[in-house]
Amino acid sequence: MAPGGLLSLSARVPAPLDCPGNRGHGLQTEPSGSSAACGPQGRSGKTVLPLGWLACPLLSEASGSWQTTLCNTSLDNPTQRGKDQLIQAAAKFLDTDTICYRVEEPETLVELQRNEWDPVIGWAERRYGVKIGSSTSIMGPSIPARTREVLVSHLASYNTWALQGIEFVVSQLKSMVLTLGLIDLHLTVEQAVLLSRLEETFQIQKWGNVEWAHDYEVWDLQARTAAGALFVHLCSESSAVKHKLLQG
Repeated sequence: MAPGGLLSLSARVPAPLDCPGNRGHGLQTEPSGSSAACGPQGRSGKTVLPLGWLACPLLSEASGSWQTTLCNTSLDNPTQRGKDQLIQAAAKFLDTDTICYRVEEPETLVELQRNEWDPVIGWAERRYGVKIGSSTSIMGPSIPARTREVLVSHLASYNTWALQGIEFVVSQLKSMVLTLGLIDLHLTVEQAVLLSRLEETFQIQKWGNVEWAHDYEVWDLQARTAAGALFVHLCSESSAVKHKLLQG
């Protein structure tokens, strides 16, 4: 990290690393700067991703590149969106949340959705004191106004950088509920991705897996999701140092 929180290529190259918008790479927190500079591998060579989020080194490298992309987006803000716009962009997924839409047949898939998705919805309802529910209607469930207000208020507690990460994760999983479970550490990345692809996984188990295609899709989605979740945590991190005076 260069002076002033700017990211430089190395200690011997004092010039800061610029993002695509030709702005110095100034990061919100030191951990987010280290992550963008070194990828998911810290200076010690040990992974800085939470244990169990990524098991494959290739995924770790892919996740690191997505973190750098999120840093660039947060710095340049190419769409010129403020905090309220970022919150609304994430909250709109409540109306089309993947795990709130249910099928009516076949019965095996109906039961699978009920067994796998209902516990996550139940957790979110207890965690935030709201009502979410599910529906088999093509119009989806009717989300109560209070639920939207509570979740929007929760999102407002994050800074704009973290909100960029939250919107990124929501857009990957197509689910606000799964994203909240992931950010709150109720779900792992693998669990969140599996739940977001439940119907597709059901079809693969029934008709077979195209290894080189379906496996890559899962790994890519895991890398993107892990990058976004880690970005949120790093941008929300705060630390303080207290110095103790030694008594003579």
